[in-house]
Amino acid sequence: MPNPQPAVIDVTEDQVHDVAEDEPIGATTWEEMGDDWVCHSCFTSNPVTSLNCLHCDEGRGVDVRSRPSGTFDSPWRVGPFGSGHRPQLLTTGGNVGVQQTQHHAARLETKEVSTNREPTNLEKHLQKNIVGQKHAVCLVARTIRRKEAGWQSTEKPLVFLFLGSSGTGKTEMAKAVSTHLKLKETAFIRIDMSEYQDKHEVSKFIGAPPGYCNHDAGGQLTEKLKKTPKAVVLFDEVEKAHRDVLTIMLQLFDEGRLTDGKGETVMGNKAIFFMTSNLGSDAITDFWKKENKQSGQVKIPDNFQQEVIQPILKRHFKRDEFLGRINETVFFLPFTEEDLVQLVTREMDKWSKLANSRHRIKVSWDDSVLKVLATGYKVDYGARSIIHEVERRIVNNLAELQGEYEDIVKGIRISVERESATLRAVMKMEVLDHHDRVRKEISI
Repeated sequence: MPNPQPAVIDVTEDQVHDVAEDEPIGATTWEEMGDDWVCHSCFTSNPVTSLNCLHCDEGRGVDVRSRPSGTFDSPWRVGPFGSGHRPQLLTTGGNVGVQQTQHHAARLETKEVSTNREPTNLEKHLQKNIVGQKHAVCLVARTIRRKEAGWQSTEKPLVFLFLGSSGTGKTEMAKAVSTHLKLKETAFIRIDMSEYQDKHEVSKFIGAPPGYCNHDAGGQLTEKLKKTPKAVVLFDEVEKAHRDVLTIMLQLFDEGRLTDGKGETVMGNKAIFFMTSNLGSDAITDFWKKENKQSGQVKIPDNFQQEVIQPILKRHFKRDEFLGRINETVFFLPFTEEDLVQLVTREMDKWSKLANSRHRIKVSWDDSVLKVLATGYKVDYGARSIIHEVERRIVNNLAELQGEYEDIVKGIRISVERESATLRAVMKMEVLDHHDRVRKEISI
């Protein structure tokens, strides 16, 4: 039997609108065999005028093509897009509502993206900006996805507490969330809680009461929340703030509202609040070292959180009602060897681009250089120790060589000269002229 060819049928404009807007669109295709239509789902014949199968009720996603000699005034073709079809006009005659039908199709297409693809995009965006911390990325993404999908109380904001050593990506996580949500620059509110160590600093938070200086200025938090109620708010190093300042947060985290110094109620139920802290970082690091040595894959168990971390938090904050308003406590672990190489690569790429754009010097290096620089990692300082190591051993020497050989230098090549299991590895830099000849070589 010859291969069946797609059949041709005329459809009115109203029929296309019904398919595009009111009915669910499937993926069943139809072909013509003789005078009937054959369904690819159940392989049964149907009348040529039927837009869905009379036997299995499949259809809606039919391949409808206009005859050149169509009998209707407004012939249309429906072609596939995603899981449905996009109406397209094949003839130039007739007054047809093309824009209206395309609007219906675009609306279905947008709904498909928002319900199925956005969560994946959130996790990918966070992983792109955050080195390592897979469990933290997954937990933050799942919780925010729950809020965006409507599975979160509209009266309460999302509240996170990030725990871990310095330089593990806690602040960067909050910035990455704000970037993904495509908020305005003013919608990311960062408040350094080290500036709120005294009791009277509460007035800076919500504004001075009537009769006091700067009463009209308002509070640093409340005024910004008035302008951007859907803001991402970061309370950095929250453990350094005075306890009376934290008391103000109780109603904000519980009911999403705050009364400022002017007596006005500020709503923050649509905001996302992140708090960072170094509390328990030593215990987290010790647990990580033990587990990483045994399995290489570390995940903070619930019993560790309840038996070790929670007592530390209670001793410091001394308020169970404050801790009870936190939706998720997220742990940031020290970096693995793979993470360190990725951190070094990012730093080297950054300085290489800067050298090329500012000084027209091409900097190249071997993979072994990345591993040597990764040995400068210190758990207590996190990614900052890698940044400082690259600046000390690479950037300082680049600046010196560029200043000394500014007229002739074209590129600088970095390689490992001598490796040692006990001593610090020695690297070398070679200055290349415009003929790729080595003009200067130094050990670093």
